[in-house]
Amino acid sequence: MAYAKRQTKLAKALTPTTTGIEVSAEERGELPEGWEWRSLGDVTEETETRNPAANPSEEFIYVDIGSVDSVSAIIKEPKRLTGREAPSRARKAIHADDVIFATTRPYLKSIALVPPSLDNQICSTGFAVLRPKPDLVEPLWLLYLCRSDVVMDQVVVNMRGGTYPAVSDKDVRAAEIPLPPLPEQRRIVARIEEFARRVEEARGLRGEAVAWVETLMPEARWEVFDELAQAECERQPLSEVTSFLGRGRSTQQGESPLRLIKTRHVYPDGLRPFDDCRLSEKESAKVMQERLLQPGDVLVCSSAAGCLGRPGFFEGYPFPCTTDTHVAIVRGDSTRLDQRYLFHYVQSPQGQFELLSREQGGKWQEEKVGFRLTELNLADLRTVPVPLPSLTEQRRIVAYLDTVQAKAEAIRAAQAETQKELDALMPSVLARAFAGEL
Repeated sequence: MAYAKRQTKLAKALTPTTTGIEVSAEERGELPEGWEWRSLGDVTEETETRNPAANPSEEFIYVDIGSVDSVSAIIKEPKRLTGREAPSRARKAIHADDVIFATTRPYLKSIALVPPSLDNQICSTGFAVLRPKPDLVEPLWLLYLCRSDVVMDQVVVNMRGGTYPAVSDKDVRAAEIPLPPLPEQRRIVARIEEFARRVEEARGLRGEAVAWVETLMPEARWEVFDELAQAECERQPLSEVTSFLGRGRSTQQGESPLRLIKTRHVYPDGLRPFDDCRLSEKESAKVMQERLLQPGDVLVCSSAAGCLGRPGFFEGYPFPCTTDTHVAIVRGDSTRLDQRYLFHYVQSPQGQFELLSREQGGKWQEEKVGFRLTELNLADLRTVPVPLPSLTEQRRIVAYLDTVQAKAEAIRAAQAETQKELDALMPSVLARAFAGEL
């Protein structure tokens, strides 16, 4: 039978399990010879509970839902506790090769195989513990099936509750799985493991590529402005090459047409949506013309924790805009300074150093606590030196850096597509495996 046709029958077979409608074996769909449909309850053993609080001084390892990495299906961060520290949900005993299946928000797939290092430890009651019967099912066959749509589609339709939708252990154990003979399970699992290894290798390579892409623009900007420094290019403070340098005058919001840009909106890769952030009518009437943003203005976060020196570029907007008191407006003198050149400079390692080193008048290594951990005063901002080659050279630099940035963005887009393909690969492999096509 063709793969697509078999998958249709498989999907049809899953529906009755979740609705309680009986179907015939013929309607359930064909399985390869020697395979059969069995419930998870049929192929797993009874498990036990244990209260670690009964031994207050005895240590144990506790696995809660947060301990499971839902992507790798690995228990990564179990907690070592004493019995007196045991939470009330620490009750289910686990052994090596058990499969633990989170019953709260099961679609997140917090499902993992218990390794030998966690044998005879404790997990949360938020897991269904599936202990495979060794004469019927391989632990990895069980794990991969539980993480596949074959089981998940049967389980999630039984979720109950709003904020924390959950299923019961009984719902999990009622799910039916295709069960080949043990030798066939082992053969298919070996194939799945090989595919999984290759997918992880591809993910690793993709991660390296993503990390490399993130270095392209900082390195390109560093090289450009380092060359200018080596050539002893003229440097002028911002106060000498800007037609306006100031901040907004108010943070009071209201219903005026004047849009208000705050630090949370300012990012180098584009301003975040700010249309719903508007200045009050009273304060709007006080805003002077020079503080209304113009296309090409460079914005610099100049106070508030965690974003000091973060720049943004104002491309224009259908309604008038200004900034609040925490965002500086830097408007270059067009006869001396290209705004895109300035924007690249304040993003460069050299430009960021010049900005950050002026925090609180140069005390940027001083330890601070509380609100407004950082502050870049306008007086200090005006002293920031800017390399000032000719306008022709500035525009050549902008064209070069914009080209590098476009290439970096193209690579990011390609890597995002690769990630989608990798994400889809294992579900496809599992679907073929459990349809007898692997």
